[in-house]
Amino acid sequence: MNTNRYRNGYSVSPGSRRNACDTRFVPPTSCRLVVSQTSRLLGAMACLFLLCATNSVTAGTHYVTVNSTNPSAPYTSWETVATDIQSAVDAASDGDTVLVGDGKYHVSKPIQIQKSLTVRSRNGRDTAIIDANRSCRIFQINLGRNPSSGSVALEGLTITQGFSKGQGGAIIASGEWPLRISNCIVENSEAGDNGGGIYVIVHNKTANSVIIEDCFVRENRASNCGGGIYLGAWDEAKGDIGTILIQGCLIEKNEAKGAGGGVCCTGGVMASMEVSDCRISKNSTVSGGGGGIVLGVHYQRGRLAENNSADNRIVSCTIADNSGGGVILNPHEWQKTVVLNSIVYQNRMGSDIDPRCIVSNSCARNVSSGNGNVSDNPKFMNAKIGDYRLQPDSPCIDAGSNSYTNSITDLDGNSRIMDGDRDGEAVVDMGAYEFQVINVVIDIKPGSKSNSINLKSGGLLPVAILTTGTFDASTVDPASVCFAEAVSTHRELQDVDADGDVDLLLQFQRRRLKLGKDSTKVLLTGETKDGQSFIGNGEIAITHGK
Repeated sequence: MNTNRYRNGYSVSPGSRRNACDTRFVPPTSCRLVVSQTSRLLGAMACLFLLCATNSVTAGTHYVTVNSTNPSAPYTSWETVATDIQSAVDAASDGDTVLVGDGKYHVSKPIQIQKSLTVRSRNGRDTAIIDANRSCRIFQINLGRNPSSGSVALEGLTITQGFSKGQGGAIIASGEWPLRISNCIVENSEAGDNGGGIYVIVHNKTANSVIIEDCFVRENRASNCGGGIYLGAWDEAKGDIGTILIQGCLIEKNEAKGAGGGVCCTGGVMASMEVSDCRISKNSTVSGGGGGIVLGVHYQRGRLAENNSADNRIVSCTIADNSGGGVILNPHEWQKTVVLNSIVYQNRMGSDIDPRCIVSNSCARNVSSGNGNVSDNPKFMNAKIGDYRLQPDSPCIDAGSNSYTNSITDLDGNSRIMDGDRDGEAVVDMGAYEFQVINVVIDIKPGSKSNSINLKSGGLLPVAILTTGTFDASTVDPASVCFAEAVSTHRELQDVDADGDVDLLLQFQRRRLKLGKDSTKVLLTGETKDGQSFIGNGEIAITHGK
């Protein structure tokens, strides 16, 4: 499936459409994007990574490709490129980049990184595949000492079929430097202990920053905790895992025999932990509980998130169809976990959200109706096939809070704050996906140079929905269309603009249009035959003839 970010549209109840003409639309141009804790956190981390990456006076690039015919250290050009990643890493200095060309790289022993370094694909994660064929762990990273002296980043790689009898089936990292894993696929790996896909651990009190962003972590297995991801501290009494951010990730179909099928974060005293804009689905545990996320292991069966940190936030996430329950915590009196703008639903073998969580503007079966929460079915598009976008009549549309919004895009990369219920106010949806409305092109009074409308005259006003390169007007459900809150009386398909394709021409009774004498803008709304909502905006001039 495509794991980049996108989005979709609005409507009403299945089988019985409400009259969409009874509300007015105000374009969301005045929406205020709130800069959240996550935005500030990302900014601070980015600065830290930049400072660390520029420690080297002469940072260089070392190249790798599978079909090099003249490999020659230090591999600083495509003419002398290395054939394996480890050779380029060994030739690099602190602050350098290893640029991985297209191809599949088979490894039989872990790639060792013991310096401040970025390993990045040349053309994206689908083109640079590192495959251990279950013979070994794939990356073994020493994060060094002193957080300000270096950093390690893995960017745009597919990391697959790793295996370890101990921790970290695909990736293991420990130390004090910041770590960023960005735009990677980590899949089909297994650990005999914790962290089937990713295992990160810190073994002293110095705070460490960990960012896992825009990644697909899938079908990994751990014999203990953290089927997909394990984050922890060496000494639970003294260790500090620092600031952790998991953002924009799809964590799916991972399994742990212990706790945390998707993610397990435990040990130490975390300065901050945030999981935002993520989908965590179809993960499972065998006996430890916490099918999706465990924050602070307590080993209670049927639990998903347990808290052992100062302040955990789950924001704009969809956590569904995990075996092990929803969001559960085991806090000390000074600690809290908040769940905001999220959907936690259909998790088996336990409750969706522990009543001790602080929950606002979220959907779960066992939450109270206060604080903007809903307990109704969120109405996913088709959860059975992994489509957790919202149906047009979902109670989660426009039910979030803009003040909790972390980003301007959702997990699909589509605009985050939309007026999905068309009530005139653009409000963020609950969950990882924003319900989308398509913008269509309309032609008022086709063939006329003026869009003048005499509100006192009788007769019909023609309005066309035009077929364009991105929208087919023949897919429109004509009965759903409203123009200035009036329904059409006549509809026909014809090539209105004489461009060789079919448009939809509709007729509206002028006297039923809800327009005022000073109206200059007008809105058309409707749905396609498969329930996708659309809007079209036009300009008009009101005349006052008899």
